[in-house]
Amino acid sequence: MHYPIDAQFPRRLSRWITQQGYSATHTLDLPNKNATPDSEIIRTASDNDITVVVSRDKDFPEQRIIRGVYRRVLWITPGNIWNRELMELFQSEFAKINSFFEQGNLFAELSNGAITDHE
Repeated sequence: MHYPIDAQFPRRLSRWITQQGYSATHTLDLPNKNATPDSEIIRTASDNDITVVVSRDKDFPEQRIIRGVYRRVLWITPGNIWNRELMELFQSEFAKINSFFEQGNLFAELSNGAITDHE
């Protein structure tokens, strides 16, 4: 499974995901850094990967719905929280997130301690 990580998240999130044995790419690791367009973020995975775009950006869910552009999106919407709290939330829910997408689900929202299926 591959996790492209959008610019709104700390780079350490992609490092942590990699330490868990998964693939992750933060926008800071791409040539255009945080100016990388959404379309380029999704291209960071190989064709063999299950790709889950991780974003706070409302554009990803909207493009998925309107254009069917992205296969899987994890939309993180806990409100204004510190990066430390964001990391704790993601880490505490990571097993559920993986299971959710491994089962073939396509769009989930992670808020304060809850994963909501938006299929």
